[in-house]
Amino acid sequence: MFDVIDQNEAIKVRKRGRPERDMEPILLAAITIFAREGYGATTIENIAAEAHVSSATLYKRFVNKQGLFEAVLAATTQRSQETHLNHRKVQTGPFCALLGRLEAHCMVSSDPRVRGVMRAWISEVNRHAQIGDIFARKSGTELANGVNKLLLKLVDAGLVDLGPDQTATLDVAGQMMLGIVERYTLMRGLVLGDNVAPARPPEALAYLAVQAMIGVWGTPEGKSAFKDVVCQSTVA
Repeated sequence: MFDVIDQNEAIKVRKRGRPERDMEPILLAAITIFAREGYGATTIENIAAEAHVSSATLYKRFVNKQGLFEAVLAATTQRSQETHLNHRKVQTGPFCALLGRLEAHCMVSSDPRVRGVMRAWISEVNRHAQIGDIFARKSGTELANGVNKLLLKLVDAGLVDLGPDQTATLDVAGQMMLGIVERYTLMRGLVLGDNVAPARPPEALAYLAVQAMIGVWGTPEGKSAFKDVVCQSTVA
């Protein structure tokens, strides 16, 4: 059973011995094993074997298997956020930032390791809700908030009209675009296998997601502006 462990206490890195940067191969091994075996079937011992270290080394660095799993979730979240940050495009048009954010999410959701970790996380989150905070708040909520901020910029530019109940509709519009992306990337992988490629290239799926949103909430000016994206796009 999971215990509620403060995130700062979940990982205990030794003050002496190998430097903290050597945590990377251990976390990579843990991601591989948790993704392949799931949380329940994974042991500290088979992670140690995958990382080519002793079990004692892991027990010195982590409170227990839960602490290691939480470290994997945190590392996966950080990697996803870095992909989003590094993939932001230069602003050359009103829809560019939103397309870039969704394209980055396509890339994250197509990563076999992310899919595998998500599967392990889903198998535990219903029974142990406290571990859901790592993905649900730090990753999912931050992603949704970022998409919503970009949508509000389109509203301010007169390209999108979310109607009188803007706050509620904003979440619906954002989740619709993210849902389209995840339907053909993350969910496709969870059903068909972690290594299955997305149904279309990331840039094409990002384009389709924004196109669907514009079709519902785009103003005449917004729809006209998005046609220019079609003309300049290699994925039209």
